[in-house]
Amino acid sequence: MEDMQAFFYEFGPYRLDPVKRTLFRTGVPISLGSRAFDTLVMLLEHAGQTVTKEALIEHVWGDTVVEENNLTQCISGLRKAMGEDRNERRFIVTVSGRGYRFVAEVKKLPQEQAGTDNSPESPGRAEDPAQFPAAVTPGFSSLTDHENGGDAGRTESSRPTPGEAPTGVAQKGNGPASWQNRKKVLVLAAAVVLIGVSLWGLLKKRSRPHAARLHASLIPTGHRRAMLAVLPFDNLTGDRHQVYFSDGITQEIITQLGGLDPHHLGIIAWTSVARYRDRPEGTRQIAAELGAEYILEGSVRRSNQFALVSTQLIRASDRTELWASDYERPLREASALQDDVAEGARQAIARRLGPIPASAASASGDRSSNPAAFRAYLRGLHFFNRRDVPDLEKGVTNFQAAIHDDPSYAAAYAGLADCYTLMALDGNPGALGDKAKAAAQKSVALDESLSAGHTALAGADALFDWDWSDAGSEFQRALALNFNDELAHHWYAVLYLAPLGRKQEAIAEMERVRRQDPVSLIVNTDLGWTYYISGRYQDALAQYKKTLNLDPNFVPIHFRLAELYFHEGDYADWMRELADDLTLSLRSNDAAEGERAYRIGGYRGALQAELARLRPAGQRDEGFLRKSALDDVMLGRNDDAILFLAKLCSNHDPGLIYLKVDPQFATLRSDGRFQAMERRMGLIP
Repeated sequence: MEDMQAFFYEFGPYRLDPVKRTLFRTGVPISLGSRAFDTLVMLLEHAGQTVTKEALIEHVWGDTVVEENNLTQCISGLRKAMGEDRNERRFIVTVSGRGYRFVAEVKKLPQEQAGTDNSPESPGRAEDPAQFPAAVTPGFSSLTDHENGGDAGRTESSRPTPGEAPTGVAQKGNGPASWQNRKKVLVLAAAVVLIGVSLWGLLKKRSRPHAARLHASLIPTGHRRAMLAVLPFDNLTGDRHQVYFSDGITQEIITQLGGLDPHHLGIIAWTSVARYRDRPEGTRQIAAELGAEYILEGSVRRSNQFALVSTQLIRASDRTELWASDYERPLREASALQDDVAEGARQAIARRLGPIPASAASASGDRSSNPAAFRAYLRGLHFFNRRDVPDLEKGVTNFQAAIHDDPSYAAAYAGLADCYTLMALDGNPGALGDKAKAAAQKSVALDESLSAGHTALAGADALFDWDWSDAGSEFQRALALNFNDELAHHWYAVLYLAPLGRKQEAIAEMERVRRQDPVSLIVNTDLGWTYYISGRYQDALAQYKKTLNLDPNFVPIHFRLAELYFHEGDYADWMRELADDLTLSLRSNDAAEGERAYRIGGYRGALQAELARLRPAGQRDEGFLRKSALDDVMLGRNDDAILFLAKLCSNHDPGLIYLKVDPQFATLRSDGRFQAMERRMGLIP
């Protein structure tokens, strides 16, 4: 083989320099990852020939075990970088079942013949710019869209179709002044690309690899993902009781967009965007707080038997409206209405970021053709997301109503299972756990491709059956179906990875969830808790304080802070947080009694006062047993603590899944009786 370093490869308006490992278009460097570059070189070396997938994978990845999907994403990135239209392959074509072929004419020129300046005036650069649209690095397309008036920086796939109004300023002509402006833009784009590549290299060195093993091959290295926030649609029906409908439409659009290719598009979770309903923050501030580059906002109106949804997609950096549209359908077609909005948003985003393929998973299970069932389902979602027991009970009622109207509604069964699961953690886990498991199994049976059903089943497997093998399989299936499923990632971290002692993986998973759900109170709290069980107490404290700043009235954060302060021996702070926890839980008398006992007898006096208050009441439910066990451990009464834990274990209490990792039980772990419980639960061999 000839020494490749002595040659340039030229094709169309592009030149590839093997020495600098750079692809140029009319003198402007195009950012490619190392594997994408190696893939392109191999295709150029065998231009006109079919290169098999196996040969490409072996050449590019060597002995590293990867999936075919990695190569597919690599090819997709190359096509986008070279501005290829999905319907017109000018450079790389797929040979079905075999591999890929580079079909454009390729010139292999010695460097001394081709020159070394790589400028637009170099040989082979005189093509009509309209023939080969400017290739834009993913993530920088917004720059050229804005500066060049909308269309000049788009890839071929983003040009308006006949009859479609272009976004932004009308496209400039191709005269000399326009070309000079374009040169300025290209130079600016090149600088941005080079800076971006440098920053990416620095960040990549500092960042940790994703710890969830099952997804190691899903996200290609060096691939940039845009973040989109779908803000709560305004309820313009004139009836405040109809907010469930606008919220439900918003949540379902988030779910649909979350099912798109997660390599390209991340969706901020509902629990984070919900706080911005009726709040005065501007788009830029909201985007900054959520870490979103794009905002989808809209409104919902209802008149007679019709629903009208108005939407607009905004680039947050400059509030440029990239797309806007209105959709109207009969109320009985509400599910189709949200499909219309989600598809319109996908196409609008794809015009900026390149093709964003739809999820391969079926969408049938989270749809119902029965309008009454769909409205009940939306109400169920509305109450589930409030997460307190009274609202969860309302969620159960509405999900059951949806199932009554449509017995094949898989998503309604998944929602019902999730409500039962959270209610079981608050009390009566036996009966509610059985209901949660049955509803989750029904959801999966109705639609195996619905991520939510597998998440619900995985949670039930872990909490109520302690079946770690099945729970792990179900979580993997859920995430494979929808990698943007925030609840699946959250529960995978705290109900599977953490109990089994896979602490670093749990932290990585929760940090990912926090990026997707940045202002969710429970997500931020649980991230701090994963730090806590991993012995990173200062990190836990800092994270808890961030959560406290988001909402000082959030009850669980005070419980977690009290837990941490006690472990660290900061008993005054422990008592303060415990009192706040009780007061916010509407138990101000208990809080006052505890503070009096603490002033008299310190932390031991406060704990003994609590036990004295609980035990004469004759309570023997799981909540009483858990609290008694913890108080006894904190008082050093290990035998009494193990007695209560054994009762909980016999009752199959889901709260015990953290025996292996909870620092509060550290003094019990050498006890054979405690180890027997861990074995019974499958937490240790």
